[in-house]
Amino acid sequence: MNWRVVLLTVVVGLNFGCSNDDTTENGETVSLSKTIKKYSEKVYYNQQVDYQFTANFNYSEGKLVSISDTQNVLEFYYNSNKISQIKKYSNNQLMSINYLNYEGSLLSSIVNDSNDEKQILTYNNGTLSLVKNQHLESSNWITDSEKQYIFLTNNIQQVITENYSFSSSYKSTFEYDAKNNPMKMMNPYLKFILQYETCDFISSNNILKRYSYSDVNASTGTLSHEYEITYDNDNYPVLIKKYSVSSTQPVLISEAIIEYN
Repeated sequence: MNWRVVLLTVVVGLNFGCSNDDTTENGETVSLSKTIKKYSEKVYYNQQVDYQFTANFNYSEGKLVSISDTQNVLEFYYNSNKISQIKKYSNNQLMSINYLNYEGSLLSSIVNDSNDEKQILTYNNGTLSLVKNQHLESSNWITDSEKQYIFLTNNIQQVITENYSFSSSYKSTFEYDAKNNPMKMMNPYLKFILQYETCDFISSNNILKRYSYSDVNASTGTLSHEYEITYDNDNYPVLIKKYSVSSTQPVLISEAIIEYN
């Protein structure tokens, strides 16, 4: 199973039912309309399915409490609306805990329970600008990789990735639709936590094209990926197919089916 919470954990586990509306202890009705109910993904290699999974999103009193499949489960714990801890279980065994830290309303870091791996998020006027992945080595924090972001109208316009472990770097730019990202009605911090092959949750809209560059200083990119998206009546994606277009004909890399409450 290869879906991830940042770089620190791998997830999945159990199917809990939920309805379109829930009621809090105070008797308030909370709408779950257009929150994610189920996310299913297939990833291909040499035109064959390499791996696949179905993740169930489980809610209580209007909040996402877990994401799970048949073997693994992620449990979310909150301080008001802020996610404070994420526990990962595999076959009912606790595997890890990640702790989320904030500066005001901004998620600033995610640290594992051994306190030897962390992700640091930096912002420019409230907009994400830099994400660093680090590990502890001889009492020093070593940066393994980082991503530098430039946003335009709440969508990632450009990202430069530096991988210090492999001494590599690359730049990508993107084109988007004008429709709803699946994460629109979800807890705002989840978009920084959940990572899938097919979907970008950080941006407000959905990627249609991705361009790659020969080096980070190059000004002209080459189309490397295209996305084919099917929407529901509310302009939310229900099927996304990601293709590599760098060869003579498009090659399907992955596809995701998304169901909503």
